[in-house]
Amino acid sequence: MVKLVDKLYFATHCPYGYWADQGNDGVNAVTEDSTMEVFLKDTVRKSDVDKAERSISDVVKERRFSLKYLIQCLISRGAIVKDQLLLDKSIWIMFLKIINFCYLQAREACLCALERLITMIDERKRIGSIIKLVITPSRIIYVVPETIMANRALRKYDHDGTRMIRVTFRDDDNLPMRSNKTSARLIEKTLKKYLGDGVKVAGRNFGYLGSSNSQMRDSGAYFLEKYSNMMLTEYREKNHRDPPSTWQPKIVEARHFLGRFTQIESVPKLMARLGQCFTQTRKVSALLQRENYFTGYDFIGGSDKQGKEYIFSDGVGIISKNLAIEIAKDMQLGNCVPSCFQFRFRGMKGVVVVDPILDEISSWAKRFNIEPPQMKFGSWDVKLMFRPSQIKGIRSVTINEAYETSPKEHRFCQIQLKTIVSTTIIKVG
Repeated sequence: MVKLVDKLYFATHCPYGYWADQGNDGVNAVTEDSTMEVFLKDTVRKSDVDKAERSISDVVKERRFSLKYLIQCLISRGAIVKDQLLLDKSIWIMFLKIINFCYLQAREACLCALERLITMIDERKRIGSIIKLVITPSRIIYVVPETIMANRALRKYDHDGTRMIRVTFRDDDNLPMRSNKTSARLIEKTLKKYLGDGVKVAGRNFGYLGSSNSQMRDSGAYFLEKYSNMMLTEYREKNHRDPPSTWQPKIVEARHFLGRFTQIESVPKLMARLGQCFTQTRKVSALLQRENYFTGYDFIGGSDKQGKEYIFSDGVGIISKNLAIEIAKDMQLGNCVPSCFQFRFRGMKGVVVVDPILDEISSWAKRFNIEPPQMKFGSWDVKLMFRPSQIKGIRSVTINEAYETSPKEHRFCQIQLKTIVSTTIIKVG
């Protein structure tokens, strides 16, 4: 695999922005340009096609499409590929020459190598596979494991890809079950049976764990192994019988680990909070001690027609520059440090923006040996400041997660924000 090249970019030349800039003549590396067309014609030749096969032109078109598709798959993996290939056209052409040589020597081996390269990159992004079932009123369809990005629950309880499964409920025509075409009694019977008692797959009993927000809309769910072989043996020795279908100690333990949901009285709210645990995220290795973060305050002011105050800092906290650099390195972004991160942390969620003031306070306290305050936190080395508006639940275990970073885009203030600011200025002024 190509070694990661660390480049220094100016703010206006971030790799994503550089790639997306249509007017930049310095980089002409998109797969639709003339360079790619010449490469495909020289690599996939009519003379190399066996005349005994079907129409030669059809075979050539198929092979060119397959090769171009794999290259596009590789480029779509983000900065870790684009930084290596697309910032300098000479490197891009050299890469195409290598593929050309390998393809002409051994076509199947070259395609397999490209597929393996894409798989290796996905493995670095912690993209794994999970077993999937499609349950209908009359049968269970076993689907080959599908590739997804990991989430908190998968990382904790599905270390080998066999402890959790994804389940989708469908009608027998493979369309979502709806009461206007499927009887309500049949829908209730199907859902109640599997959501209540679980399902047995390859000798293991699985029970309902939870659903992400997108799965709720698509009639899907995550099922977790109810108990291990050791738990089953201990239960049989103690009770001299097999456990009932409702016995699921691993699922109870998993829900306790994912958060404190027993205090939530509203069922829809509970399902939404539990569903956040299945949001696709990446675990970051940056260590945070308890004294490195605290919950501050929100900026509140103004009011709407009902007299309710606006929360200007709703869901937006602060992260130190040093911690942002640490996370960027962990996510293999080189020196291109994002200014904003979306996160999940101990029952809190939202975004944090980079503010060097936290680093300045830390260095100032060290320089003058200032004793840390004991009321709010026990250290001046604060790396994160959260807002009360970001607290959605409480978790007892500290695990840091971050989403994938987004490409460089233009942002504009929406009309609602302008209205709030102008109203506040008029009242204050």
